[in-house]
Amino acid sequence: MNGNLMNFCSGIISTFSQFSTVPVRYRYYADKIARGPIAKKYGYEEKIFKSGVLPRLKNAGPLPMPLYTPGNPWTTEKCTFGQNDYIDILGGGKIRPYEVTYNVPKWLRGRKGNEYQLLLLKKRFYTHTKLQHDHPKLWENINKRIRYLYHYLNNKTKTNLMKA
Repeated sequence: MNGNLMNFCSGIISTFSQFSTVPVRYRYYADKIARGPIAKKYGYEEKIFKSGVLPRLKNAGPLPMPLYTPGNPWTTEKCTFGQNDYIDILGGGKIRPYEVTYNVPKWLRGRKGNEYQLLLLKKRFYTHTKLQHDHPKLWENINKRIRYLYHYLNNKTKTNLMKA
């Protein structure tokens, strides 16, 4: 019985192995050559001129250019530019240069320090404002940066007390 079953199975396997085809790499090469080259970028029209320097086309007129209008040298920004640069030297000594830097936030005017110290100052300045409620992500990022710098400065940097 086992012999008959083995013969039957081997017969089926040999039958299926005869039907399996091995793919031939160049089977339809002659047909491919007969069809001609493959049409690439069919219907594409090149809009960029690639053959050297751009020519002056025959039907093209002059390029549109705006009329020249000279700028006003006496605008408020240009007139007052640099007027407070020497206020501490030429003035009476009451006003310091950092007091007239209007493009710097109030909490930063005249302050020195590293990033950690300035962030603590910023946090202290904006604690009782609407920044926490209006911009919670910004407030969270300030606190995250303070936390990171606190750990970094305490654990990774050397102080004068440490022996080198």
